[in-house]
Amino acid sequence: MNKRFYLFLFFVLLFSSGCRNITSIYDIDHIADLIVEEINLPNQTSENLNFKSTYHINGLDVKVEWIPSNEAVINANGAITKALTVQEISLEIMVKINEDRATRYLGTVKVLPLNQTEILEILKSKINLPEAANDYLDFPEEVEITGTKATLSWYSSNENIITDEGIINFKEFDQYVGFEVVVKAGNDEYRLTWGEIKVPGRSNQEHISFVIDKIDIPESIKNDFDLPYSLYNVLIYWASSDPNIITIDSIKRKAIWHFNDSNQKITISAVFLYNNTVIEKSYPITVLTIPPEERIQLVFDCINLPETVNSSVNLPTKFAYGVIGGWASSNPDIINSNGIVTLSEKEHVIVLTLKLYSGEFYMSKDYFVTTEKLSENEKHISNHFFIDYAENINLTNSTNLIKEDNKIVLKPHATQGIYESSIYRTNPFNSLVGSWAAVSNPKATVELKIRVRVNGNWSSYLTYGNWGLGLNNAMIPNQAGGVANMDYDEIRINNKQTADAFQYTVILKRQTINDDSPALSLVAAALEMPNYNYPVDVSALPKKVDYNVPQLNQNIVPDIGNQICSPTSSTMLLMYKGHQFSGKYPHAEIAKLFKDYGNNIYGNWVYNTAGMGAYGEKSYVKRIYSWEELQYHLATVGPVALSIRGDTGRYTTKGHLLVVRGYEITDQGTKVICNDPNIKEIYIKYDLSIFLGFTRNIIYVIE
Repeated sequence: MNKRFYLFLFFVLLFSSGCRNITSIYDIDHIADLIVEEINLPNQTSENLNFKSTYHINGLDVKVEWIPSNEAVINANGAITKALTVQEISLEIMVKINEDRATRYLGTVKVLPLNQTEILEILKSKINLPEAANDYLDFPEEVEITGTKATLSWYSSNENIITDEGIINFKEFDQYVGFEVVVKAGNDEYRLTWGEIKVPGRSNQEHISFVIDKIDIPESIKNDFDLPYSLYNVLIYWASSDPNIITIDSIKRKAIWHFNDSNQKITISAVFLYNNTVIEKSYPITVLTIPPEERIQLVFDCINLPETVNSSVNLPTKFAYGVIGGWASSNPDIINSNGIVTLSEKEHVIVLTLKLYSGEFYMSKDYFVTTEKLSENEKHISNHFFIDYAENINLTNSTNLIKEDNKIVLKPHATQGIYESSIYRTNPFNSLVGSWAAVSNPKATVELKIRVRVNGNWSSYLTYGNWGLGLNNAMIPNQAGGVANMDYDEIRINNKQTADAFQYTVILKRQTINDDSPALSLVAAALEMPNYNYPVDVSALPKKVDYNVPQLNQNIVPDIGNQICSPTSSTMLLMYKGHQFSGKYPHAEIAKLFKDYGNNIYGNWVYNTAGMGAYGEKSYVKRIYSWEELQYHLATVGPVALSIRGDTGRYTTKGHLLVVRGYEITDQGTKVICNDPNIKEIYIKYDLSIFLGFTRNIIYVIE
């Protein structure tokens, strides 16, 4: 027993001693160096590498882990992945013995690029081009090959059959076309032979049928849709059985949907033309209407009122899809139901309620709008005309002026007096015509000067000249005022902009204190405003109005007859008001008095109304915005002179003045009754439709 124990102990000690000797005899760095000596890496490769995972060194089996710098190119097992370009990879190994580690750098290996055969195989695996093409070919222009983006260019051996872009010219017989593809990646380029593609033959009828199958016309619609006019070299012509329901727009290449109260059945037809072969096809379509609730909601979606306003707001009452509406304001004194805004010294939040109707169905929606407040020394004009009557003018901001008999005159001791108005805030305007009415003479004159504000910048004051009845009154031609200019009698805003305010100064002069003072009755301004309308109720007006205005023919006046339509019209208005003139041609004498000697014209609008004002009348220039506005003026104030341009049916004119003395409404229509100084009979009735074609909507008012 003891013998066996000692024998066992001897072997244990012997084994332990052996283990200590094995562990003590290896040096891991030495082992790693020995392994490196065994490894023979190629400088370049196009094949997988043989990476051993175990080496037998000094009686030991040593494990090795391979560490490539890019495993996507060479992985840890030595498998390579080629690309379109040469790839250089660094390699290291890690030697492992028990818990010990040692790393060694081995160098680099270049992985050679794909060859043309390999590139072509990859392309064909990624790109699915048919062997036989029954439709145009979709050639990709870019592809990714083993992680590298490459551009592709395709080349046909016969572009008369298949173009480089894949467009096919089909024939009645089979055709064959070879293709090459050029692959570019960086600076590398490969030209590869793709192979041959067959184009099966088809007849003209078969080709048109193929095209017809490509066209998708909806069975029901409620909006516009596109129409092809050329497809696969087939020309297509479209027509609608009812253009009031669907209109074919060949320019936009669309079928245009039109709203109807109910669903409608319609047919659009197509004529297909290819190589002198024609096939027709019809497409039945149900044109859907829009339900009332949806119609109203679509209208609401299109309405966008500004949050803050400083001028009139467009409040329409007629909308798409046959929807009509009406507006109500929480404060009509600030914004009324027509959108006319009246600014004041403080802001106002106004609720504008729109009620929309589609048949009997209706919906309402509120819009909140805040009005701007006026600045100091500003007043607001809410519409397109302004008249500052002398009796209403506050002369606090004046020099040497007083009021007498509701007219503004010079103080007894003064030979000159000046009044500067407040700033008048307006809706945006493109142009302004200022005018005044004042009794004057060669020794007693009036000068009106006006300036306008554009984007916060004021023009200089533009003058209508120092005017007195009996003088050779002359405007200063071509006045420039910075943001505006004076064009004859109109102040025009430059650069297609708009002004939002004006201010005027009026200067009264006399030669001595013993001369009569000029006597100012009013100052007026007529505004030309874009996108503006001025509704007028004419329902209570009489059906016929005709003032007995004396008649004068301009053309009987020697020398100047063809130039004096404006003073002739003014003379007729003065005679209507009871003024009597001596001489054979009273309008010839008036023409000399009212002439603008600066611009050498008789048709200066302002000088004509200033002339009538010099006879004691309240006269001024006014711009109107509708026939209804003129009709209302004729019925409630009196006759006017009117500026016209265009074809009257009797003659065509680039500019002319006549007197509108009334109107007549019958079952046959409306006639506008005029004294036209350019025609022999003078008295004439123009059809309203003709009249609306030539009116310029500028009038001389004589109250």
